[in-house]
Formats: sequence, C-alpha cells, structure tokens
Amino acid sequence: MTDIFLFAGTIDGRKIAEKLHEKKIPSIVFVATEYGSRLLEESRTLTLRSGRLSGEQMAQEMLLHKPKLVIDATHPYAEAASREIVSACEKSGTSYLRVERESHQIEDAIYFSCLDEMVSRLNEGDEIVFSTLGAKSIGKLSKVKGFQDRMWVRVLPMFESLKTCSQAGLSADRIICMQGPFSEEINVAFFRETKAEILLTKDSGYAGGWSEKINAAKKCGMKIYVLSRPGKTPGISLEEMIKRIEMW
Repeated sequence: MTDIFLFAGTIDGRKIAEKLHEKKIPSIVFVATEYGSRLLEESRTLTLRSGRLSGEQMAQEMLLHKPKLVIDATHPYAEAASREIVSACEKSGTSYLRVERESHQIEDAIYFSCLDEMVSRLNEGDEIVFSTLGAKSIGKLSKVKGFQDRMWVRVLPMFESLKTCSQAGLSADRIICMQGPFSEEINVAFFRETKAEILLTKDSGYAGGWSEKINAAKKCGMKIYVLSRPGKTPGISLEEMIKRIEMW
C-alpha cells in the first residue's frame, strides 16, 4: 500500500523524501531523470521511479496504487509537469498539494515574463552573458545576437545538457557542467573568469544557492535579468509540508 506519491525535482523534493523515509511512510518518489534518482536513496518504505511520465501514465499509476496524497515538489518553472500532475489527480480523484517556494524581488533586476522578451533585450546590446537558466532554454537563447561569442552557460552535469548546448553551437569551453549549490565565492570566480556582464537567472527562491548567486552578481557589478515564474496552482511552504508529514 502506498500513502504518498512525491513528484520531486528540487532540493525541496529531496528534503521531503528524506522526511518520508524518516517517518517510514509508504511512498513512491517520481523523478524525471536517472540523474535525479541518484540523488535519493531507496528504502523499505520509499520506492524510486525515474523517467518522464505523461499525464495519462500518472493517472494510471494513481489509480493502481491509490495514494492518499500527491505532493508536487517539481521545479517552480516545471509548468508542464505540474499541469500534468494536476490533471492526473483530477482524473483519479487524488488529493494534491504543491510545495511553493517564496518569491523574492531583486532590487535593480529586470524581470521578463518569457524568454522571447529576454532575448529581445539581449539583442539590444553586446554584453557578455552568463546563463543559469538551464539547458532547456538554449534553443531560444541561441537566437541572441553573437550567441557563440557572448554566451556562457552553467547546466547540470548530464549528457543531454551538454549535447543540447553543443548542438546549439556553443563550444565546450563555454559550457560549465556542474551540480550546485554554489557558494558566493565560487559564483564570483565564475563571473570574473568569464568577464560576464549580465546574469540570466530564474526566480528560484532561496533554496539551492540562489541568494549566493545574486549576491555574487551584484558584487561583480553585473546586470541581473530574471525570468519570472509561470502561473501555477497556489501551494504551501516546504516547512508547512514537513509539518504535515510529521503529523501523518
């Protein structure tokens, strides 16, 4: 019997999985990639599943295992994944809760509602750019004027990430494949070494080294371009989710 389905994809998801393990709550944790599954450990009560599921497949899993609750701890920008999870919960009649990171406004940063807007702004100048938006953004970022000479990217150390960046035309020396979180000092070193003038980032919240990255960019006198979060179903904080699991 399975009590909880956890769709993970962030440090928050890892912390929730650890709490489920600690409380010995029968759970299945779903992660999109094998890389993500390697960051977690299975146990007698915690089962790991790696691989992307369609909304229909999610619904089938819910109907099969009949969990009492589905926890959505995917990335704040994983809009499609959250939409599929919500749809699957509605089809299967399963309760749904989403973990929502607190959003923070950055003083003097420029916010963009979509990548296309950000690309248009970047095409107005010729500054060196350091992107932490992830490999999925490379397709649109490749439309930036002087992309191959202006752009540095930091992505997860996965073959698919490297392949995506390489196929977009970036040379290997402009692709930084590393797993965070990164300290402020390491970020400063990256920014100074690349002579970056603009940081591209998501509004990911304080988890995962976000504030250290922002502080480093400010210390280096960089402009900060932020891709705003997509609209999602309102959620609860990680702390509140942990409390609910404690009381399970």
